[in-house]
Amino acid sequence: MNTNEVVDICKQLVAEGKQPSVALVKTRMRGAKQLPVIIAGIKQYNSNPKMITEAENTTTIEVTTLSNEERISILERQVQVLTDELKKLTK
Repeated sequence: MNTNEVVDICKQLVAEGKQPSVALVKTRMRGAKQLPVIIAGIKQYNSNPKMITEAENTTTIEVTTLSNEERISILERQVQVLTDELKKLTK
């Protein structure tokens, strides 16, 4: 289990019109359920749900139709977004 799984569950809950909570996330998880990981994932989602969605939208482009230059450009943008977020979190 990792925070990415928790974030994915949070997105599912929000799409269903529900507010993510420890109890709701815990019921949807498979395998071991570690409370600190669940809480960290919910906090990560709540801190910036829009950024997570924007990063995913970049990856939904059909990769097979892109040139290498376009693929590199997309990856560079994703790295920049993640680097910016990391800087915000470490301040």
